Amino acid sequence: MRKALVFFFIVFAIQLAGQTLPPIPERLVDIDCSNRRTDDVLRDIALQGKFEFAWDARLFDPSKPVTLHFRQVTVRKALSLIFGSTISFRVQGNYVVLVAAAPPVVSTPASPQKNEFTISGYVIDENNYVIAYTSIYDSITLVSTLSNQIGFYELKLEAGNRPVRIKVSREKYIDTFIVVTPSSNQTVDIVLRKIPPPVFVAPVVVDSIPAMSDTVAIIPKRRIENIPIIDSLIGFTQLMQSKNLTERLRRNGQVSLLPFVSTNGAMGGAVSNKYSFNLIGGYTGGTTVAEVGGAFNIDRGDVQYFQLAGGFNLVEGNMRGVQVSGGANINFGTVKGLQLTGGSNFVFDTLTGIQCAGGSNFIDGHMIGIQITGGVNIATQDMDGVQLSGGLNMAVGDVNQFQITGGMNMCMDTLNGLQFGVVNYATHVEGVQIGLFNFAQTSETGIPIGLISVVAEGVHEFEVASTERGFMNFNLRTGTRKFYNVLNFGFDPSYPENILWAFGYGIGQRFGIHKNFDVGMDLTAHHLNEGSFSAYTNEWIQFALTAEWRLARPIAIAAGPVFNYYITGARENQLARFQQAPVFMGSPDTGFQDMAWVGATFSVRFF
Repeated sequence: MRKALVFFFIVFAIQLAGQTLPPIPERLVDIDCSNRRTDDVLRDIALQGKFEFAWDARLFDPSKPVTLHFRQVTVRKALSLIFGSTISFRVQGNYVVLVAAAPPVVSTPASPQKNEFTISGYVIDENNYVIAYTSIYDSITLVSTLSNQIGFYELKLEAGNRPVRIKVSREKYIDTFIVVTPSSNQTVDIVLRKIPPPVFVAPVVVDSIPAMSDTVAIIPKRRIENIPIIDSLIGFTQLMQSKNLTERLRRNGQVSLLPFVSTNGAMGGAVSNKYSFNLIGGYTGGTTVAEVGGAFNIDRGDVQYFQLAGGFNLVEGNMRGVQVSGGANINFGTVKGLQLTGGSNFVFDTLTGIQCAGGSNFIDGHMIGIQITGGVNIATQDMDGVQLSGGLNMAVGDVNQFQITGGMNMCMDTLNGLQFGVVNYATHVEGVQIGLFNFAQTSETGIPIGLISVVAEGVHEFEVASTERGFMNFNLRTGTRKFYNVLNFGFDPSYPENILWAFGYGIGQRFGIHKNFDVGMDLTAHHLNEGSFSAYTNEWIQFALTAEWRLARPIAIAAGPVFNYYITGARENQLARFQQAPVFMGSPDTGFQDMAWVGATFSVRFF
C-alpha cells in the first residue's frame, strides 16, 4: 500500500510539472547549426521542447542542410525559420504533425467561397520581448485579432489583387502598419516601439520668480472599462481592442445581440455608427444619429440626437440630443439636451439642458439648465439654472437661479438666487431664502424669510423689555438686519394670584443710522393666557418702532412707541385690565371685544 501511494504521488507530481509547461508551439528552444540535416535539427528541437515530431516522408527532403543561429525562439518560430510558409503543423497530444501548408481557397462557380490567406507571427518590442494583447486589424473589412499572452497572432484575410494595409495598435506603444500582398500564408513578425515618456520642462524663472507657481492637478479621464460590472458585459477581447485603438472607425450602422455578438465583430468599441440597434445590449465607439437598445447601450465615444434604452445608457464621450432610459443615464462627458429616466441621471461634466428623473439627478460639473426629480438633485459645481425636487436639492458651488423643493435646499457656497423649501441652507446668502427654517453662515445683502432663520454672522439678540404698564417681555431675535424672527414670552407681574402670561412670534427689520445706533421695526403677535392656557381667541398684536443704542458689546438699550391691538372672545369684560385710553374701541355686539391704543416699551438687549 505504501509503495502504491508513493507511485501515485510521483505520477501526480509529473502531471503537475507537465501542466506548467506552455503549449508546444510556444515553448522556447535554441537553434545553433551549420549545414546540418533538417531531420537532425527537428530532433534537437523536439528534445528541447519535450515533444515529438511526425511527418510524411514525402513532405520534404530530410537531408537538406540547415544553417541557423537563434536563441530562445518559439517552436512555431523555429519551424517558420526552417520551412518558411511551405510547411504548417497541427498538435495532437504530445506530437507536432508537420503537413503541407494549405494554398489560398479559390472561389469557383461550384464553391463560391472567398479567397483567403493567413498571416501570422509575433509582436515584439525593440528588445525582442513579446507584447501580449496587441490589436492587428484591417480598418476596411474590420477583420481583427489580438496577439495572445505570448505575443503570437494569426489573422485571416481575403485574397485580392491589391495589397492589404494592416494596422497594429497597442496601448502605450506607437501605432504602426504593415502592407501585405495577397498570396499564400505568410509569417510576419511585427516590432512596436514604446511611446516615449513626456519631457519635463522646468518653469521659466524671471527675476527669481517662477512664471508658473500654481500646481495643476491632472484628473485622469473616466473610462468605461474601469467599471467592474461593465467589463463583464463587454468581454475581454472587445475591451482590449477598444483600449488599443487610437483611431475611430466609422460605419453607417450596426446590429448586435450582445456587445460581443455584433455585425462589427470584436471592433465594435472602436467603430462610430450613424445608427445602432441592440436587441439586448450593445457596445460601440459612438453614435451620430440614433441608437436603440432593449436593455442597455454602451458608447465609448460621442452620442448625438437620440438614444433609448430599456435599462441604461452609458456614454464615455459627450451627449447632444435626447437620452431616454427606464433605469439610468450615465454620461462621463458633457450633455447638451434632455435626459429623461425613471431612475437616475448622472453627468460627470457640464450639463446644458434638462435632467428629468423619477429618482435622482447628479451633475459632477457646471450646470446650465434644469434638474427635475421626485427625489434628489445634486450639482457639484456652480448652478446657473433651476433645481426642482420633492426631497432634496444640493449645489456644492454657487446657486445663481432657483432651488425649489418640498423638502430641503442646500447651497454649499453663495446663493445669488432663490431658495424655496421647508428647510433652506446656504453658506453665503446674497439672494432670498423662503422656508419654514433657513440657515446660513453669512448674509450681507441677502434676505432669509421664514418661521426661523439662523445666520451664523447675523442677528443673535436676547431682549428683556417692559411696556408702559409693566408687562414684561423676553424676546429672542435671529436672522439678519433686513429680516429677522422674534420669539416671545411675557407675563404681567401685577397678577400674582392668577398670572397673566403670553407667548408669541414676530418679524422685524433693522435700519442702520450710525455704527452704534439703529432704528428697528418689530411686528409681533401674542396669545394671552390667564392662569392656564386660553383656548379661545385672546390675541395681542404689537407694532413697535424702537431706537437702539449699543453702549458696548454685548449690551444695548432701546426704547420707542408701540401701537397695540387686542381682541378677545371672552364673555366678561377683559379690556379693563389694560387701563389705557383707547384709540379705538370695538362693539361687544359682534361677540368679540377689541381695542387699540398707543403705548411704549423700554428694553435692555444682549447681542
